[in-house]
Amino acid sequence: MIDFGKHTFHVWASYGVTITLLVGLVVISLRQSTKAKARLAEIEGKNG
Repeated sequence: MIDFGKHTFHVWASYGVTITLLVGLVVISLRQSTKAKARLAEIEGKNG
C-alpha cells in the first residue's frame, strides 16, 4: 500500500469524498437524462 506518512487519513478521506461526489454526479446525470428522454417522448407523442 502507498505510504502517505502522517497525512494518510486526510489523503484517503479526500479520495473517498471525491469518489462519492463523482458517483453522485453520474447518478444525478443518469436520472436527469432518463427524465428528459421521457419528457421528449411525451412531447413528440403529442405533436405527431
